[in-house]
Amino acid sequence: MSKKEIIFIHGRPSPHPLHKSFGESVNAKFILVDRILRWHDKKSSVIKRYFSWLINALFLPKRRKIDVIITEGPHFLSGLLKWMNLIGKKQITIALLDNETLYFIDKDFYNSRTKNALVRLIKSYDGIISPGCMEFELAKKYSGKNAIVKKIFNGINDQRLDKLLKITPSFNNNNIVFIGNVGADWRAYYKGVDLMLQSFEIAFDSNEELKLFIIGDWDDKHFNETVMMYAPISKAAITKVGYTNEIDAYLVNASLYLHTARGESWGISVTEAMAAGIMPIVSVDTGSKEVVELVDPSYIVPLSKESIAGKIIEHFHENKNKLEDYSIKCKKASSYYSETNAVNAFKSAFLEIVNEAR
Repeated sequence: MSKKEIIFIHGRPSPHPLHKSFGESVNAKFILVDRILRWHDKKSSVIKRYFSWLINALFLPKRRKIDVIITEGPHFLSGLLKWMNLIGKKQITIALLDNETLYFIDKDFYNSRTKNALVRLIKSYDGIISPGCMEFELAKKYSGKNAIVKKIFNGINDQRLDKLLKITPSFNNNNIVFIGNVGADWRAYYKGVDLMLQSFEIAFDSNEELKLFIIGDWDDKHFNETVMMYAPISKAAITKVGYTNEIDAYLVNASLYLHTARGESWGISVTEAMAAGIMPIVSVDTGSKEVVELVDPSYIVPLSKESIAGKIIEHFHENKNKLEDYSIKCKKASSYYSETNAVNAFKSAFLEIVNEAR
């Protein structure tokens, strides 16, 4: 491919580190979605947001000379460039869809006006790149009829992966770990923490030795209220670790990883836990379930507190030899999912779209 002018439009404060590596692999220039009239990380009125989209579309630097525009998620800036004929037909737009948007569209989480606007925006892209089978199928469902949709995967930082693969869990415990930033109510729904807590409450009733460690940012007040709502009996067995750089210390002392998300496009913490040798239970609506399937498909569960709890109870009835066997298989299955391999997959998908869209 001859040298092309490629830009990567992202939100604040910066692209996701892996997405940044994706952009760098194709020599993209990074541009903030709100380069003019900042709104993305602030509470802003709808009018200010709309005006910012318009201004940034009109004054996108050298917009007629850009060959490919990549956006991190769906951004209306890209749609406006097309709808207002601010770019030509030979200029290619690609969405890197690696968030909750497609799933929330599919499950009618948004109001009809927002949903219709997002669907129109997604249909405007020439190409879509999404990680995992779940996100890929949704991208095909909602993309334009001529759009080129490619499937990739998310990878663990190579050095981190090497470190995780060296962990040897003891399995002499009843500890369960979840890793994820919760924050706002919509993220709590997205991460499925209500299901996680309800299923833990049921499992705890049959095994009071169980302990749940929740790692990641979560406001204390919201955490306490949520636990009291969904797991009042087992609350003393639930620990909010918060954000920490010492995740490995919790993984080495865990026997199970639990991820009950609703529409997590990938869920890299699942493959991180597997690299550490911890078998995960994941919901059917978690993208990285395809890696879990390589070890034992029965650990992919429906969005049902009873089904999840039943699998937790079953897992802790397994003998140590079985858990160690799972551990070996988890490490083998997850070892391919490195950042280097993910970047290579993205670059291949990108080049295929550019070549096919000509």
